[in-house]
Amino acid sequence: MIHKPFFIAVIFIVGFSLSACSKHQDDDESSATSGLDTRPNNQTCLAPDSITAQPSDVTIEPAFPDLPNMGSVIALLQAPGDDNNWYAVVQDGQVLRFTNNPATSQADPFIDISTQVSCCGERGLLGMAFHPDYPDNPGIYLSYTNSQGTSTISRFTVVNNLWQEDIVI
Repeated sequence: MIHKPFFIAVIFIVGFSLSACSKHQDDDESSATSGLDTRPNNQTCLAPDSITAQPSDVTIEPAFPDLPNMGSVIALLQAPGDDNNWYAVVQDGQVLRFTNNPATSQADPFIDISTQVSCCGERGLLGMAFHPDYPDNPGIYLSYTNSQGTSTISRFTVVNNLWQEDIVI
């Protein structure tokens, strides 16, 4: 069954597209020319001189200086409505959780799919998202390159204290 508003929209788009492609008899042939013959000379749009020194009042400090090296961290995120923990998405296939405290010194495994992941370079565990209703809907979504080299997006939920995967794409 074709819905009337959808059908009308399709007819309108097709009709508009066809009319835009047709040439009217009263069109002036000289107005059909477009583009530039030469590049305009613009002296006001110039790149600035390169900066040779960094500002002296900027310093970079580690947010969690006591955490061990976690490897190739792709993303850091927090669960919706919960700023107590950080989740580090590591390219090798792990998601590590640590306390949101500058003095924290330990990151614990949250989920580990490293046996399913082809890593590294442009492959590996490449993204994570919590379900918008997390923790009421405790699903997490992981985007990764599987061991066959195929991009995969899966939903993971905990069933009987074990992660269960449902491949979405």
